[in-house]
Amino acid sequence: MPQPSSTDYDPTASISLTIPFGAGGIKDFGISLNVLSTDEENAWMGGAGVTFYPAKDNKLGCSLIGGRNFTGSELHLGYDFCQKVFNFGIGVLDTKGDNNVGSPPVSDNRLKRDVEQIATLDNDLKLYSFKYLWDEKPYVGVMAQDLLEQSDYRDAVTIGDKGFYAVYYNKLGLKMITFNEWKKNNAEIFL
Repeated sequence: MPQPSSTDYDPTASISLTIPFGAGGIKDFGISLNVLSTDEENAWMGGAGVTFYPAKDNKLGCSLIGGRNFTGSELHLGYDFCQKVFNFGIGVLDTKGDNNVGSPPVSDNRLKRDVEQIATLDNDLKLYSFKYLWDEKPYVGVMAQDLLEQSDYRDAVTIGDKGFYAVYYNKLGLKMITFNEWKKNNAEIFL
């Protein structure tokens, strides 16, 4: 079977509350915009950030950081080369951008039951109703294995940390919805 053609994770951004510390203790706070090496959840990351310190005469800082991403958030330590201080921060990851931040929904047919094809879109994408093995709620979406068979859609598939396929629906112009949403208005599946 073909493998996903994209990398599993993409760089992302965060906005964080950053606190400088050093020999003089904590004397200020800053708001930082950071670029991080990965959007993978529960993973170590590196990055760089620019910090605005409102209580330090509106000074700017520039830091190299390292830390950990969590679900929708990050925690980091860094060194601000402009202000010559260490810092730590906690931030919110960009989960709305086009860079597929966050974990995509698992879309592996090995984790689904009661699967029934309900539509084929004009671009040959097959839509299915299904339930996850652990959930009674029915959903509508695609199967990762179908996408891997079509070269135009392989880059929407990734492999999660447990080895199951997941799909970045936004790369397909779609979103996974519940079957009830589909019944009310099947156009809800389109972004």
